[in-house]
Amino acid sequence: MNRIRRRAAVALAALFFCLGQEPLADFTARCVLGYLTGIHPVPGQSENPLTLGEYPAHFASDPQSYCEMFVDHQEVLRSYTGQKKRVNHGLGSLAFKKMLSRNTGLAAAWGNRSGVVSLPLSGKRIRISEVFDAHDIILSGFLKGKGISAGYTLGETVAGGSGIIQAVQIVYVLPSGFGMSVRWASTPYKWGMETIVGGISETLLSQFRYNRFETVLTFRGKGWGDLSLTLHEGTVHTHDNYRDRRDFHTLVWEADRNKWEIKAHESFVPGIDLSAAYADEAIDGDLGFWFDGLSYLRGKAAISTHRISIAAAVEDGAPSVPAFRYDRVFTDLDFRNGVADSWPFTPKQIEIIGDKTWTFSGRGKFVSNAFDCTWRIHEKTNLSLTYLLVYPDYRFRITTRDHLSINPWDMIFGKRRIETDGTRSFEFMAVMAGKRFDFGRFTFDTGISQLVPVRHVKKQVPGKAPLPPEFPRIRFERPKNFGGLNIYGSIRYPF
Repeated sequence: MNRIRRRAAVALAALFFCLGQEPLADFTARCVLGYLTGIHPVPGQSENPLTLGEYPAHFASDPQSYCEMFVDHQEVLRSYTGQKKRVNHGLGSLAFKKMLSRNTGLAAAWGNRSGVVSLPLSGKRIRISEVFDAHDIILSGFLKGKGISAGYTLGETVAGGSGIIQAVQIVYVLPSGFGMSVRWASTPYKWGMETIVGGISETLLSQFRYNRFETVLTFRGKGWGDLSLTLHEGTVHTHDNYRDRRDFHTLVWEADRNKWEIKAHESFVPGIDLSAAYADEAIDGDLGFWFDGLSYLRGKAAISTHRISIAAAVEDGAPSVPAFRYDRVFTDLDFRNGVADSWPFTPKQIEIIGDKTWTFSGRGKFVSNAFDCTWRIHEKTNLSLTYLLVYPDYRFRITTRDHLSINPWDMIFGKRRIETDGTRSFEFMAVMAGKRFDFGRFTFDTGISQLVPVRHVKKQVPGKAPLPPEFPRIRFERPKNFGGLNIYGSIRYPF
């Protein structure tokens, strides 16, 4: 059971990576991968209407009225044999935008976000199962004037949770080239994760709110390019009343997220389009598991992420000349002061004499280098090939103490062990293609991507020869697993 708690704590802490990375905190594997590696979605992918709801002033930049349907599905993992493994995520939405006048308008959207996670762990004795299905409705109003635009979004999660969704944004641009965007947004979240051990099922519930405030400063210079600075502050908070739920296992989140990013784009080099960006982000949070108003897991995590990106493209270049982009992401994780108790899962007869306590701490690193080449085959058709080189590394120290033991030494100091990662590097390839075309008054935007593992290199075992890289084994037989496929599409009708 201690492994369940450790793995659940690590997995749930990883969700901090996603918060704010995409609208409505997309907790999909694609979002996590994008956050940790910088790999981008399908080239030219349409904006999800729920995304625009978090940036309501941007509706004013497009004077077109339209209705739109959007779908996105990712098959992360699906097993064909043995105990079923399944991880997939989906999003579907309907949107409507109407310009009431030249400078004002309304936009409305309905969205369904769903996901399934079902994985056996620890020799198939433990099973983690999570089904997420949420429906959101939002309504945005927007207006624009001379050099200024503003918007406000109000919505509600009507299924798979409850709570009000809000966002307000003001964008102001001066003739001198200086601009500023100020945005505040608040979004509720609610879901549950089921853990099955030896036929006994326990559901871990979570409910929190994510508030964020963002300021973007831009400056456009004459003849040399433009510069932007983004400052982001966010908080994750679980209401105090949620800790006191009776006969329920609950997850309690508390975290602060601070980020700044600077981007530069040049226009003085003839024929070459160059841009660069650097971002620094820090997340400091607490995670606790509660039952009957009492905490049985308490952990603190500090996460810092640094990003560097460089992009280059030939202006009005031929289709044979690709645009190039390099992303380096360095993430440092520090898990400290973690304590887990066994009492919620042990029989009441032995809660006092048979309890155990696990104290854990550790550090981890995740370094990714992504090299992306995108070919603009046609004005509305893109093809992208990405190579990923990922270096994961972690080291956890776990101390187990028995509350009642024959050996008093174990009661006081406990038994200590170290868990480390056995992989030195992973290599992936991602092939992505997107196409936009018109059929009458309809505009279609479709795309597909496939993530392919190339090889991985294991760490050297002390005292033994270095282990060679391992390539995927090619077997002409029915595959046991499938995954890494992402398909999206949208249809827009202007009126």
